[in-house]
Amino acid sequence: GCPFDCVFCSTPFGKKISLHSAEYIADYIEYLKQDFGVNEIAFNDDTLTINENRIVDLCQLINKKNIDISWYANARVDIRKKEIFKLMKSAGCWICAIGAESGNQNLINKLEKRITLEQIRETSKHILDAGLALKVFFMLGNINETVSTIDETINFAKSLRAHFPVFSLLTPYPGTKLWSCAQKYGTFEYSNYRQLHISNSDPVFVPTGLNKQILLSKQNEAFRKCYFNIGMIKRHIYNIDSFND
Repeated sequence: GCPFDCVFCSTPFGKKISLHSAEYIADYIEYLKQDFGVNEIAFNDDTLTINENRIVDLCQLINKKNIDISWYANARVDIRKKEIFKLMKSAGCWICAIGAESGNQNLINKLEKRITLEQIRETSKHILDAGLALKVFFMLGNINETVSTIDETINFAKSLRAHFPVFSLLTPYPGTKLWSCAQKYGTFEYSNYRQLHISNSDPVFVPTGLNKQILLSKQNEAFRKCYFNIGMIKRHIYNIDSFND
């Protein structure tokens, strides 16, 4: 679960936090490894690091048990114990994902994300310094979005030096705050539920002042500028730890 109130989020796990103990998780990972030969797992927790002490304990247990496992995790950028990322790396984590959503602070505030651009920069740096691959989620077409703020997001994304920046289009989901107010900020085609997914090539929400063509064009531009450059190639080469990678 996730206790935060981002206006766009429709987590299937709800707002109530329910956590297994570090001991239980470590034992289960060991079971998967020994009995089924599992080599990699992904933690689907909305925010694995929400209880920082539990992650410290989990990583220490994985190391103590000498479990050779590779794993993926999501984290919030307002994490306090930045040294956790180095511990995660030592315990087999190879990539950490964070949600930035925008490169414009006013839009982040409008989304009720409760984070700052500086926190995004700082946490991204700590993840990279720990030797982890960095995945950052962004949304384009946010409420009050303009071409200028999209360009801010693209430039901000480039500055983070992430291995996997992701640019989705804002999609209001049933049950979110945004679902009930989206039409105040633009056009929202909510009649066809089949279109309500972030990878849709036909945006269902278009903020006032923009159009679908602009959104799709800027989305393509964001991916092109962030991936087709020498810096991205170098990051992926330097992140290779072994021949298997």
